[in-house]
Amino acid sequence: MQSATGSAAPIGDMMIVVGNAVFGPGGGRAFMLTEAFTVFLALIGTTLSCMNTGARVTYAMGKDSEVPAHFGLLHSKNLTPHRAIWTLAAISAVVGCLGVMLAFGDAGAPADTAIKALPQGSGPASGTPRTTEWRPCQIRCSPSPWRRISAPSCCTR
Repeated sequence: MQSATGSAAPIGDMMIVVGNAVFGPGGGRAFMLTEAFTVFLALIGTTLSCMNTGARVTYAMGKDSEVPAHFGLLHSKNLTPHRAIWTLAAISAVVGCLGVMLAFGDAGAPADTAIKALPQGSGPASGTPRTTEWRPCQIRCSPSPWRRISAPSCCTR
């Protein structure tokens, strides 16, 4: 192989070349497939660790009433935050399906005009100033230590 630009899978081809050099003729394909399998296992492990962390954070936020309270409940038998896990799994599946559709479907990336037509939030990114400001409460009177200053609350100065 003189150049990787002509290959549809240059990393796989390079692994075959290295495998044939290290393990002898015919060993390159087995080396490439073994390496691909270990990368697949690493992807599964990474996904599960991110899901576990996200579910535990969502559970803690549910217990503190920062998200709906049903996220702060544990399964009665398994003692796992099952509602947070299933919610994150559904969100991940939707994002994954959209990613696959954009990468492999006939749909291209959204045009600039479509992105500009989306509603924009307030703040410095959209060019409009914020109408309210955030600052920490001096008195803890709600589940969250942050409250809007413009909203009626017990955290006024």
